[in-house]
Amino acid sequence: MGTLGSAHSSAEFGLVKGVTPKGVHTVISTASSKPAEEIMQTLVDQQKGRSVAAPAQLYFLLYISTDRNRAKALIQKVKRAGYKGLWITVDAPVLDLKWIREEWAGPIVLKGIQSAADAKLAAAYGCQGVLLSNHRGRQSHGSPSSLLTLLEIRTYYREVLSSIEVFVDGGLRDGADVLKAL
Repeated sequence: MGTLGSAHSSAEFGLVKGVTPKGVHTVISTASSKPAEEIMQTLVDQQKGRSVAAPAQLYFLLYISTDRNRAKALIQKVKRAGYKGLWITVDAPVLDLKWIREEWAGPIVLKGIQSAADAKLAAAYGCQGVLLSNHRGRQSHGSPSSLLTLLEIRTYYREVLSSIEVFVDGGLRDGADVLKAL
């Protein structure tokens, strides 16, 4: 979740406190208003003494800066904090999975995939998942919906669906669309 802090000064902490009892996994953004370590500590504190069949996990959405050293330092920081995986937005100006993989051994999910061919490439490059997203059409209303991209994957690259996780962001208007996606 992006800039939650603009809505409330403790929004990230409130989000984590809300999802933890239900075991809901959450993605925390580079653009968060609170430090990644403090958000992770909130999760750790919330999970103490709880028995949940599938405990909540935090993932980190990395916006890669053109300053590679800064990006590497951020990756190391979230690794030390205990984040489960990196979600990397593909609309950033710099995307080079080779050096990222050298810094991060855990799961990598590419966010912002808009074509079946790109989903297939993500799987070929060793990513563990993709998030089909057109930023809910707000950046480019001509982009394909996530549901259309999912249909394209099912039609042309069905093997992607069994080799990596495929997440959908937006493009689902009602329960019928959710059933189509499933």
